[in-house]
Amino acid sequence: MVSKGSCSLRQGNSRISNFVQYHGYQFIMRGLLIISAFCLLTQSFILGQDPVIDKGFVIIYSSKNYGSAYNMAIRAQEELGVELDLRGYYENETGGLKTDQVCGCGQLHEYVARGRWDDGTYISIEISDRYIGFSKGYYIVMLDSAPKGSDELTNALAKAKEFYPDAYIKNTSVYIGCMH
Repeated sequence: MVSKGSCSLRQGNSRISNFVQYHGYQFIMRGLLIISAFCLLTQSFILGQDPVIDKGFVIIYSSKNYGSAYNMAIRAQEELGVELDLRGYYENETGGLKTDQVCGCGQLHEYVARGRWDDGTYISIEISDRYIGFSKGYYIVMLDSAPKGSDELTNALAKAKEFYPDAYIKNTSVYIGCMH
């Protein structure tokens, strides 16, 4: 009998231990979330700064028609020898771009503009509406995104102008705060 009782007690302790471990983890994660939110609020309200960074984009083409933008992106990939990366987005039947990819946070987000964490030289199609100061309603074929004024932008523009004389750099602020 003593053996059974101690075995039962161990199982009970194990359940309690699992409960404490799980809820302790939840407590820690909630604490980190609160600290992160506080940091963003501090930056935004107390310091008077929005969570944005200045970026530059090399644009080689824009169109109100996704098919035209896609054809230009394919052509640019061949002519410039640069990777085409649509970042998982495709044309939404009601306009704009959408994805079926789940974010690292476990959620599906609507279109997220290039420039948050995905800088570099590659061809993509973006929506102008999501960029501050850009004309609305266009699909934009971009060759590069990088910090404003960087040599990377200048070099990418020089390469683009060999085939696309109307290519240009457009600078704007990109929101890097929470997407939830």
